[in-house]
Amino acid sequence: VQIAPNSPARDLWRADKNNFAPSIGFAYDIEGNGKSSLRAGYALRYERNFGNVTFNVIQNPPNYGVVSITSADIGGAPIPISRNNAGPLAGNVGSITLPRVSLRAVDPNIKTAFAHQYSASYERRFGEITASAVFSGTTGKKLYSLANINRVGSGTTYLGSSSTCPGLAPSSRLAGCYGSINYRGNGGRSAYQGITFSLESGNLFGAGLTMASRYTYAVSRDNLSATFSETGNQFNLGFLDPFNPGLDYGFADSDVRHRFVSNFVWELPTNRVFSDGIGKALFGGITLSGIIIARTGTPFSVYDCTDQIHVCKYLIPNGTVATTGKLGADTGQANEFAFLRLTGQTGVDLGGTSSQNGGPFPTNMTERNSFRGPGVWNVDLALSKKFFFTERASLQFRVDAINVFNHANAFINGFSGGTDISNFDPVNDPNGNLVTVSKDGRRQLQFGIRFAF
Repeated sequence: VQIAPNSPARDLWRADKNNFAPSIGFAYDIEGNGKSSLRAGYALRYERNFGNVTFNVIQNPPNYGVVSITSADIGGAPIPISRNNAGPLAGNVGSITLPRVSLRAVDPNIKTAFAHQYSASYERRFGEITASAVFSGTTGKKLYSLANINRVGSGTTYLGSSSTCPGLAPSSRLAGCYGSINYRGNGGRSAYQGITFSLESGNLFGAGLTMASRYTYAVSRDNLSATFSETGNQFNLGFLDPFNPGLDYGFADSDVRHRFVSNFVWELPTNRVFSDGIGKALFGGITLSGIIIARTGTPFSVYDCTDQIHVCKYLIPNGTVATTGKLGADTGQANEFAFLRLTGQTGVDLGGTSSQNGGPFPTNMTERNSFRGPGVWNVDLALSKKFFFTERASLQFRVDAINVFNHANAFINGFSGGTDISNFDPVNDPNGNLVTVSKDGRRQLQFGIRFAF
Protein backbone atom coordinates (compact mmCIF):
# COMPACT_ATOMS: atom_id res chain seq x y z
CA VAL A 1 0.00 0.00 0.00
CA GLN A 2 1.43 3.34 -1.06
CA ILE A 3 0.33 6.92 -0.65
CA ALA A 4 -0.65 8.43 -4.00
CA PRO A 5 2.45 10.65 -4.61
CA ASN A 6 4.76 7.66 -4.08
CA SER A 7 2.79 5.25 -6.27
CA PRO A 8 3.73 4.38 -9.88
CA ALA A 9 0.74 6.48 -11.03
CA ARG A 10 2.00 9.48 -8.97
CA ASP A 11 -1.65 10.09 -8.14
CA LEU A 12 -4.72 8.27 -6.86
CA TRP A 13 -5.24 7.07 -10.45
CA ARG A 14 -3.79 7.89 -13.83
CA ALA A 15 -5.52 10.67 -15.74
CA ASP A 16 -7.82 9.57 -18.56
CA LYS A 17 -7.46 12.33 -21.16
CA ASN A 18 -9.08 10.91 -24.29
CA ASN A 19 -12.73 11.39 -23.33
CA PHE A 20 -13.98 12.66 -26.68
CA ALA A 21 -17.78 12.93 -26.59
CA PRO A 22 -19.30 13.44 -30.06
CA SER A 23 -23.00 13.94 -30.75
CA ILE A 24 -24.74 13.68 -34.10
CA GLY A 25 -28.35 13.76 -35.17
CA PHE A 26 -30.76 14.71 -37.91
CA ALA A 27 -34.42 15.55 -38.44
CA TYR A 28 -36.14 15.04 -41.82
CA ASP A 29 -39.53 16.42 -42.85
CA ILE A 30 -40.63 13.51 -45.02
CA GLU A 31 -43.55 15.14 -46.85
CA GLY A 32 -42.32 18.70 -46.61
CA ASN A 33 -45.55 19.89 -44.99
CA GLY A 34 -44.68 19.49 -41.30
CA LYS A 35 -47.00 16.49 -40.83
CA SER A 36 -44.44 13.70 -40.69
CA SER A 37 -40.86 13.54 -39.52
CA LEU A 38 -37.99 11.12 -39.13
CA ARG A 39 -35.34 11.74 -36.47
CA ALA A 40 -32.27 9.86 -35.31
CA GLY A 41 -29.23 10.58 -33.21
CA TYR A 42 -26.19 9.21 -31.44
CA ALA A 43 -24.12 10.51 -28.53
CA LEU A 44 -21.18 9.31 -26.49
CA ARG A 45 -21.46 10.40 -22.86
CA TYR A 46 -19.04 10.14 -19.92
CA GLU A 47 -19.52 10.06 -16.15
CA ARG A 48 -16.63 11.10 -13.93
CA ASN A 49 -15.64 9.05 -10.91
CA PHE A 50 -17.67 9.88 -7.82
CA GLY A 51 -18.76 8.85 -4.38
CA ASN A 52 -17.43 7.98 -0.97
CA VAL A 53 -15.64 4.90 -2.32
CA THR A 54 -13.11 7.35 -3.70
CA PHE A 55 -13.08 9.82 -0.83
CA ASN A 56 -12.87 7.13 1.86
CA VAL A 57 -9.28 6.36 0.91
CA ILE A 58 -8.50 8.86 3.68
CA GLN A 59 -9.28 5.97 6.07
CA ASN A 60 -6.34 3.92 4.78
CA PRO A 61 -2.93 3.63 6.44
CA PRO A 62 -0.81 5.52 7.31
CA ASN A 63 -3.44 8.05 8.45
CA TYR A 64 -6.07 5.58 9.66
CA GLY A 65 -6.41 1.94 10.52
CA VAL A 66 -9.96 0.58 10.24
CA VAL A 67 -10.14 -2.80 11.94
CA SER A 68 -12.80 -5.42 11.33
CA ILE A 69 -12.52 -8.70 13.19
CA THR A 70 -14.68 -11.73 12.41
CA SER A 71 -14.59 -15.19 13.91
CA ALA A 72 -13.09 -16.41 10.62
CA ASP A 73 -10.08 -14.18 11.28
CA ILE A 74 -9.30 -16.08 14.47
CA GLY A 75 -9.87 -19.60 13.24
CA GLY A 76 -13.63 -19.67 13.74
CA ALA A 77 -13.46 -19.13 17.51
CA PRO A 78 -16.09 -16.94 19.21
CA ILE A 79 -15.18 -13.30 19.77
CA PRO A 80 -15.61 -12.46 23.47
CA ILE A 81 -17.46 -9.32 24.51
CA SER A 82 -15.06 -6.82 26.06
CA ARG A 83 -15.88 -4.27 28.75
CA ASN A 84 -12.92 -2.15 27.66
CA ASN A 85 -13.46 0.73 25.22
CA ALA A 86 -10.55 -0.58 23.17
CA GLY A 87 -12.30 -3.93 22.75
CA PRO A 88 -10.01 -6.70 21.46
CA LEU A 89 -7.16 -4.17 21.25
CA ALA A 90 -7.16 -3.61 25.00
CA GLY A 91 -4.14 -4.69 27.04
CA ASN A 92 -2.57 -4.09 30.42
CA VAL A 93 0.95 -3.14 29.41
CA GLY A 94 3.14 -2.80 26.36
CA SER A 95 1.88 -2.71 22.79
CA ILE A 96 -0.52 -4.84 20.80
CA THR A 97 -0.05 -5.79 17.19
CA LEU A 98 -2.68 -4.08 15.08
CA PRO A 99 -5.00 -6.65 13.49
CA ARG A 100 -5.57 -6.67 9.76
CA VAL A 101 -6.95 -3.32 8.63
CA SER A 102 -9.48 -2.93 5.84
CA LEU A 103 -8.72 -0.85 2.77
CA ARG A 104 -10.61 1.30 0.30
CA ALA A 105 -8.78 1.23 -3.02
CA VAL A 106 -9.21 2.69 -6.49
CA ASP A 107 -7.88 0.96 -9.58
CA PRO A 108 -4.85 3.11 -10.49
CA ASN A 109 -5.70 2.52 -14.16
CA ILE A 110 -9.42 3.24 -13.82
CA LYS A 111 -11.06 4.75 -16.89
CA THR A 112 -13.88 7.27 -17.12
CA ALA A 113 -17.16 5.39 -17.43
CA PHE A 114 -19.06 6.02 -20.65
CA ALA A 115 -22.24 5.09 -22.49
CA HIS A 116 -23.29 4.96 -26.12
CA GLN A 117 -26.74 6.56 -26.50
CA TYR A 118 -28.75 6.16 -29.69
CA SER A 119 -32.32 6.77 -30.80
CA ALA A 120 -34.59 6.92 -33.83
CA SER A 121 -38.18 8.11 -34.12
CA TYR A 122 -41.00 8.48 -36.62
CA GLU A 123 -43.83 10.95 -36.03
CA ARG A 124 -47.01 11.53 -38.04
CA ARG A 125 -49.91 13.90 -37.53
CA PHE A 126 -53.40 12.71 -38.45
CA GLY A 127 -55.73 15.67 -38.06
CA GLU A 128 -55.95 16.39 -34.33
CA ILE A 129 -53.94 13.31 -33.37
CA THR A 130 -50.16 12.88 -33.46
CA ALA A 131 -48.78 9.34 -33.46
CA SER A 132 -45.15 8.39 -32.97
CA ALA A 133 -42.82 5.44 -32.53
CA VAL A 134 -39.53 6.04 -30.73
CA PHE A 135 -36.68 3.57 -30.35
CA SER A 136 -34.01 4.40 -27.80
CA GLY A 137 -31.07 2.55 -26.39
CA THR A 138 -27.95 2.92 -24.34
CA THR A 139 -24.92 0.70 -23.86
CA GLY A 140 -22.81 1.38 -20.77
CA LYS A 141 -19.13 0.48 -20.81
CA LYS A 142 -16.49 0.47 -18.08
CA LEU A 143 -19.11 1.50 -15.51
CA TYR A 144 -17.98 2.04 -11.95
CA SER A 145 -18.10 -0.97 -9.69
CA LEU A 146 -17.34 -1.87 -6.09
CA ALA A 147 -16.18 -5.29 -4.94
CA ASN A 148 -14.31 -6.86 -2.05
CA ILE A 149 -11.25 -8.41 -3.70
CA ASN A 150 -9.77 -9.77 -0.45
CA ARG A 151 -12.50 -12.01 0.92
CA VAL A 152 -11.99 -14.68 3.52
CA GLY A 153 -11.02 -17.87 1.69
CA SER A 154 -9.94 -16.17 -1.52
CA GLY A 155 -6.24 -16.77 -0.89
CA THR A 156 -6.48 -20.49 -0.31
CA THR A 157 -8.60 -20.82 -3.44
CA TYR A 158 -6.55 -18.73 -5.87
CA LEU A 159 -3.08 -19.17 -4.33
CA GLY A 160 -3.54 -22.73 -3.15
CA SER A 161 -2.28 -21.86 0.33
CA SER A 162 -2.63 -19.37 3.14
CA SER A 163 -1.00 -15.95 2.89
CA THR A 164 1.30 -14.61 5.56
CA CYS A 165 2.07 -11.29 7.20
CA PRO A 166 4.83 -10.58 9.76
CA GLY A 167 3.46 -10.59 13.30
CA LEU A 168 0.10 -12.06 12.32
CA ALA A 169 -1.25 -15.57 11.96
CA PRO A 170 -1.57 -16.99 8.43
CA SER A 171 -4.64 -15.75 6.59
CA SER A 172 -6.92 -17.39 4.04
CA ARG A 173 -7.20 -14.05 2.22
CA LEU A 174 -5.27 -13.10 -0.91
CA ALA A 175 -3.39 -10.30 0.86
CA GLY A 176 -2.52 -11.61 4.31
CA CYS A 177 -1.68 -8.25 5.88
CA TYR A 178 -5.12 -6.77 5.24
CA GLY A 179 -8.78 -7.47 5.83
CA SER A 180 -11.49 -6.63 3.32
CA ILE A 181 -10.42 -4.46 0.38
CA ASN A 182 -13.29 -2.55 -1.22
CA TYR A 183 -12.01 -1.99 -4.74
CA ARG A 184 -13.33 0.69 -7.09
CA GLY A 185 -12.98 -0.39 -10.71
CA ASN A 186 -14.56 -0.50 -14.17
CA GLY A 187 -16.30 -3.86 -13.85
CA GLY A 188 -19.82 -2.64 -14.59
CA ARG A 189 -21.67 -2.79 -17.89
CA SER A 190 -25.25 -2.25 -19.00
CA ALA A 191 -27.55 -2.38 -22.01
CA TYR A 192 -31.01 -0.92 -22.54
CA GLN A 193 -33.27 -1.01 -25.58
CA GLY A 194 -36.85 0.14 -25.68
CA ILE A 195 -39.54 1.22 -28.10
CA THR A 196 -42.34 3.62 -27.20
CA PHE A 197 -45.58 4.09 -29.12
CA SER A 198 -47.55 7.23 -28.34
CA LEU A 199 -50.73 9.10 -29.26
CA GLU A 200 -51.25 12.77 -28.45
CA SER A 201 -54.00 15.28 -29.09
CA GLY A 202 -54.40 18.93 -28.16
CA ASN A 203 -58.19 19.08 -28.60
CA LEU A 204 -59.58 15.64 -29.37
CA PHE A 205 -62.77 15.79 -31.47
CA GLY A 206 -63.13 19.43 -30.49
CA ALA A 207 -64.32 18.33 -27.05
CA GLY A 208 -61.70 20.25 -25.07
CA LEU A 209 -59.80 17.05 -24.28
CA THR A 210 -56.00 17.20 -24.24
CA MET A 211 -54.45 13.76 -23.82
CA ALA A 212 -51.29 11.74 -24.28
CA SER A 213 -50.87 7.97 -24.05
CA ARG A 214 -47.63 6.01 -24.23
CA TYR A 215 -46.80 2.32 -24.22
CA THR A 216 -43.19 1.16 -23.80
CA TYR A 217 -41.67 -2.25 -24.35
CA ALA A 218 -38.13 -2.36 -23.00
CA VAL A 219 -35.35 -4.66 -21.82
CA SER A 220 -32.66 -3.49 -19.41
CA ARG A 221 -29.67 -5.60 -18.38
CA ASP A 222 -26.58 -4.99 -16.28
CA ASN A 223 -24.26 -6.70 -13.83
CA LEU A 224 -24.53 -4.10 -11.05
CA SER A 225 -27.58 -1.86 -10.65
CA ALA A 226 -26.38 0.08 -7.61
CA THR A 227 -22.78 0.85 -6.66
CA PHE A 228 -23.27 0.04 -2.98
CA SER A 229 -25.78 -2.80 -3.52
CA GLU A 230 -28.21 -0.85 -1.36
CA THR A 231 -31.48 -2.03 -2.91
CA GLY A 232 -33.74 -4.28 -0.85
CA ASN A 233 -32.98 -7.51 -2.70
CA GLN A 234 -29.18 -7.47 -2.36
CA PHE A 235 -27.37 -10.00 -0.17
CA ASN A 236 -23.84 -9.22 -1.36
CA LEU A 237 -21.64 -6.15 -1.73
CA GLY A 238 -20.80 -5.72 -5.38
CA PHE A 239 -20.25 -8.83 -7.48
CA LEU A 240 -20.84 -12.42 -6.48
CA ASP A 241 -17.38 -13.13 -7.88
CA PRO A 242 -15.16 -10.00 -7.88
CA PHE A 243 -12.91 -11.58 -10.51
CA ASN A 244 -15.76 -12.56 -12.83
CA PRO A 245 -18.20 -9.62 -13.10
CA GLY A 246 -19.98 -11.31 -15.99
CA LEU A 247 -21.42 -13.87 -13.57
CA ASP A 248 -23.87 -11.21 -12.36
CA TYR A 249 -25.01 -10.07 -15.80
CA GLY A 250 -28.80 -10.30 -15.92
CA PHE A 251 -31.89 -8.14 -15.83
CA ALA A 252 -31.37 -4.77 -14.13
CA ASP A 253 -33.12 -4.07 -10.83
CA SER A 254 -35.22 -1.43 -12.63
CA ASP A 255 -36.07 -3.57 -15.67
CA VAL A 256 -39.75 -3.15 -16.60
CA ARG A 257 -40.91 -5.10 -19.63
CA HIS A 258 -44.23 -3.34 -20.29
CA ARG A 259 -45.27 0.15 -19.18
CA PHE A 260 -48.35 2.21 -20.03
CA VAL A 261 -48.85 5.84 -19.06
CA SER A 262 -51.73 8.11 -19.99
CA ASN A 263 -52.61 11.62 -18.90
CA PHE A 264 -55.45 13.93 -19.83
CA VAL A 265 -56.88 17.38 -19.16
CA TRP A 266 -60.58 17.79 -19.99
CA GLU A 267 -62.32 21.14 -19.97
CA LEU A 268 -65.89 20.00 -19.34
CA PRO A 269 -68.57 20.92 -21.94
CA THR A 270 -70.28 23.13 -19.36
CA ASN A 271 -67.54 25.67 -20.06
CA ARG A 272 -68.98 26.19 -23.55
CA VAL A 273 -72.66 25.77 -22.69
CA PHE A 274 -72.54 28.40 -19.95
CA SER A 275 -70.38 31.16 -21.40
CA ASP A 276 -71.63 34.09 -19.31
CA GLY A 277 -73.80 35.17 -16.40
CA ILE A 278 -74.77 33.00 -13.46
CA GLY A 279 -74.41 29.84 -15.54
CA LYS A 280 -70.74 30.58 -16.16
CA ALA A 281 -70.20 31.45 -12.50
CA LEU A 282 -71.73 28.15 -11.33
CA PHE A 283 -70.83 25.69 -14.07
CA GLY A 284 -68.04 27.28 -16.11
CA GLY A 285 -64.30 26.89 -15.61
CA ILE A 286 -64.48 23.21 -14.54
CA THR A 287 -61.54 20.98 -15.47
CA LEU A 288 -60.97 17.27 -14.86
CA SER A 289 -57.44 15.86 -15.21
CA GLY A 290 -55.70 12.62 -14.40
CA ILE A 291 -52.71 10.32 -14.76
CA ILE A 292 -52.94 6.54 -15.25
CA ILE A 293 -49.88 4.32 -14.80
CA ALA A 294 -49.63 0.55 -15.22
CA ARG A 295 -46.50 -1.59 -15.52
CA THR A 296 -45.28 -5.13 -15.14
CA GLY A 297 -43.14 -6.17 -12.18
CA THR A 298 -39.45 -5.66 -11.62
CA PRO A 299 -37.03 -8.59 -11.28
CA PHE A 300 -35.50 -10.05 -8.14
CA SER A 301 -33.03 -12.76 -7.20
CA VAL A 302 -33.55 -15.80 -5.00
CA TYR A 303 -30.42 -16.39 -2.94
CA ASP A 304 -29.03 -19.42 -1.17
CA CYS A 305 -27.07 -18.60 1.99
CA THR A 306 -26.83 -22.22 3.16
CA ASP A 307 -23.02 -22.22 3.25
CA GLN A 308 -22.61 -18.46 3.39
CA ILE A 309 -19.48 -17.14 5.02
CA HIS A 310 -18.92 -14.02 2.97
CA VAL A 311 -21.38 -14.05 0.06
CA CYS A 312 -24.63 -15.78 -0.86
CA LYS A 313 -24.90 -17.60 -4.18
CA TYR A 314 -28.03 -17.60 -6.32
CA LEU A 315 -30.58 -20.41 -6.12
CA ILE A 316 -29.38 -23.72 -7.55
CA PRO A 317 -32.67 -25.24 -8.74
CA ASN A 318 -33.80 -28.77 -8.14
CA GLY A 319 -35.61 -29.46 -11.42
CA THR A 320 -37.79 -26.80 -12.99
CA VAL A 321 -38.70 -23.73 -10.98
CA ALA A 322 -41.38 -21.10 -11.56
CA THR A 323 -39.95 -17.61 -11.98
CA THR A 324 -43.06 -15.59 -11.15
CA GLY A 325 -46.30 -16.05 -9.28
CA LYS A 326 -49.57 -14.32 -8.50
CA LEU A 327 -50.98 -12.56 -5.48
CA GLY A 328 -52.46 -15.07 -3.06
CA ALA A 329 -54.02 -15.21 0.39
CA ASP A 330 -52.51 -13.66 3.48
CA THR A 331 -50.07 -15.86 5.38
CA GLY A 332 -51.34 -14.99 8.83
CA GLN A 333 -48.53 -12.49 9.35
CA ALA A 334 -49.17 -8.74 9.35
CA ASN A 335 -49.31 -7.37 5.79
CA GLU A 336 -47.83 -10.50 4.24
CA PHE A 337 -49.33 -12.32 1.25
CA ALA A 338 -48.38 -15.38 -0.75
CA PHE A 339 -46.83 -14.80 -4.17
CA LEU A 340 -44.44 -17.52 -5.39
CA ARG A 341 -44.04 -21.02 -3.98
CA LEU A 342 -40.68 -22.59 -4.77
CA THR A 343 -41.91 -26.16 -4.54
CA GLY A 344 -39.17 -28.74 -4.04
CA GLN A 345 -36.37 -26.19 -3.81
CA THR A 346 -33.81 -26.41 -1.01
CA GLY A 347 -30.51 -24.87 -0.10
CA VAL A 348 -27.36 -26.50 -1.46
CA ASP A 349 -24.11 -26.77 0.49
CA LEU A 350 -21.28 -26.68 -2.04
CA GLY A 351 -18.67 -27.35 0.63
CA GLY A 352 -15.11 -26.04 0.60
CA THR A 353 -14.68 -22.32 0.13
CA SER A 354 -16.79 -21.68 -2.98
CA SER A 355 -19.27 -19.52 -1.09
CA GLN A 356 -16.46 -17.48 0.45
CA ASN A 357 -14.69 -16.37 -2.70
CA GLY A 358 -17.41 -16.45 -5.33
CA GLY A 359 -16.95 -19.64 -7.25
CA PRO A 360 -16.87 -21.88 -9.03
CA PHE A 361 -20.63 -22.46 -9.13
CA PRO A 362 -22.74 -25.12 -10.85
CA THR A 363 -23.73 -24.27 -14.41
CA ASN A 364 -27.43 -24.60 -13.56
CA MET A 365 -27.32 -21.86 -10.91
CA THR A 366 -30.07 -19.31 -11.64
CA GLU A 367 -29.02 -15.96 -13.02
CA ARG A 368 -29.16 -12.74 -11.06
CA ASN A 369 -32.65 -11.20 -11.19
CA SER A 370 -34.15 -14.18 -13.01
CA PHE A 371 -37.41 -13.99 -11.01
CA ARG A 372 -40.16 -11.42 -11.56
CA GLY A 373 -42.31 -9.57 -9.02
CA PRO A 374 -45.94 -8.39 -9.27
CA GLY A 375 -47.09 -5.53 -11.47
CA VAL A 376 -48.06 -2.04 -10.34
CA TRP A 377 -50.88 0.33 -11.31
CA ASN A 378 -52.13 3.68 -10.05
CA VAL A 379 -54.68 6.36 -10.97
CA ASP A 380 -54.54 10.02 -9.88
CA LEU A 381 -57.40 12.46 -10.56
CA ALA A 382 -57.85 16.19 -10.05
CA LEU A 383 -60.94 18.40 -10.28
CA SER A 384 -60.74 22.17 -10.38
CA LYS A 385 -63.26 25.03 -10.58
CA LYS A 386 -62.29 28.53 -11.63
CA PHE A 387 -64.23 31.69 -10.71
CA PHE A 388 -63.61 34.75 -12.88
CA PHE A 389 -63.70 38.24 -11.40
CA THR A 390 -62.34 40.06 -14.43
CA GLU A 391 -60.73 38.93 -17.69
CA ARG A 392 -57.39 38.73 -15.89
CA ALA A 393 -58.29 37.92 -12.29
CA SER A 394 -59.62 34.51 -11.21
CA LEU A 395 -59.81 32.23 -8.19
CA GLN A 396 -59.30 28.48 -8.63
CA PHE A 397 -60.40 25.77 -6.19
CA ARG A 398 -58.69 22.41 -6.74
CA VAL A 399 -58.88 18.95 -5.19
CA ASP A 400 -56.33 16.24 -6.03
CA ALA A 401 -57.06 12.58 -5.35
CA ILE A 402 -53.72 10.78 -5.36
CA ASN A 403 -54.35 7.04 -5.79
CA VAL A 404 -58.04 7.76 -6.18
CA PHE A 405 -59.07 4.08 -5.97
CA ASN A 406 -57.10 3.55 -2.73
CA HIS A 407 -55.28 0.67 -4.42
CA ALA A 408 -52.41 -1.01 -2.57
CA ASN A 409 -49.71 -2.42 -4.84
CA ALA A 410 -47.70 -5.48 -3.83
CA PHE A 411 -43.90 -5.60 -3.47
CA ILE A 412 -41.51 -8.50 -2.88
CA ASN A 413 -40.32 -8.93 0.72
CA GLY A 414 -36.61 -8.86 -0.10
CA PHE A 415 -35.48 -7.67 3.32
CA SER A 416 -34.82 -9.92 6.34
CA GLY A 417 -34.03 -12.98 4.24
CA GLY A 418 -37.38 -13.03 2.44
CA THR A 419 -35.74 -14.30 -0.75
CA ASP A 420 -33.13 -16.58 0.84
CA ILE A 421 -34.00 -20.23 0.24
CA SER A 422 -31.92 -21.26 3.28
CA ASN A 423 -34.34 -19.36 5.54
CA PHE A 424 -37.31 -21.40 4.35
CA ASP A 425 -38.59 -24.33 6.41
CA PRO A 426 -41.00 -26.37 4.27
CA VAL A 427 -41.20 -29.17 6.86
CA ASN A 428 -42.23 -27.27 9.98
CA ASP A 429 -43.61 -24.07 8.44
CA PRO A 430 -46.86 -24.22 6.41
CA ASN A 431 -45.61 -21.15 4.55
CA GLY A 432 -42.20 -22.69 3.85
CA ASN A 433 -40.63 -22.21 0.42
CA LEU A 434 -42.93 -19.24 -0.12
CA VAL A 435 -41.76 -15.89 -1.46
CA THR A 436 -44.14 -13.32 -0.02
CA VAL A 437 -45.16 -9.75 -0.78
CA SER A 438 -46.31 -6.79 1.26
CA LYS A 439 -48.84 -4.21 0.13
CA ASP A 440 -48.38 -0.47 0.23
CA GLY A 441 -50.54 2.39 -1.02
CA ARG A 442 -53.19 4.77 0.24
CA ARG A 443 -55.50 7.46 -1.06
CA GLN A 444 -54.45 11.02 -0.34
CA LEU A 445 -56.66 14.08 -0.84
CA GLN A 446 -55.11 17.49 -1.34
CA PHE A 447 -57.11 20.73 -1.42
CA GLY A 448 -55.82 23.99 -2.80
CA ILE A 449 -56.80 27.56 -3.66
CA ARG A 450 -55.01 29.66 -6.25
CA PHE A 451 -55.56 33.33 -7.05
CA ALA A 452 -54.35 34.46 -10.49
CA PHE A 453 -54.16 38.07 -11.63
